[in-house]
Amino acid sequence: ADPDVLKFVRERRSNLETVMDEATAKEVKRAIEQGMKETDTEKDLIERLENLGIFGEARAQRIARTESHLAVMTGAFQAMKQSGVTHKTWLAGLDERTREAHLEANGQTVVIDEPFIVDDEELDYPGDPEGSPGNIIQCRCSMLSHRDTDEDLGDELDLDFEDEPD
Repeated sequence: ADPDVLKFVRERRSNLETVMDEATAKEVKRAIEQGMKETDTEKDLIERLENLGIFGEARAQRIARTESHLAVMTGAFQAMKQSGVTHKTWLAGLDERTREAHLEANGQTVVIDEPFIVDDEELDYPGDPEGSPGNIIQCRCSMLSHRDTDEDLGDELDLDFEDEPD
């Protein structure tokens, strides 16, 4: 229940307001904040959202996963910046459920303070709340971090991001 994480959840701009009415979004954000205070597991958070009586298990699961991913990726991005990382590389989940735009972004390497370009949108990290709902809801992508190189990390590590098995 890190105070900075709780503050982030409370104050951040949320895509929840773009996919549901303001009152519902506030109720969902309160439930998520409470879940973080009580260190809910993903299953606990899904149940907490279901218990609001607003939507069923599938939507509660989608919200819980999206919001949890956002918190993790935001924390990772901030930690990268604070630790002196100079570059970041987008890593897509390579399976049949991955969005085409996220597959296309896979391996994209940029300077830490520059955004990734994903489906013509600027995203600081996977799940960035500044992105459109269609680009971040249930995103499972991640990032690699590295320092002091202009080289594409995929090239540096001799990785082939095309048609990789899961």
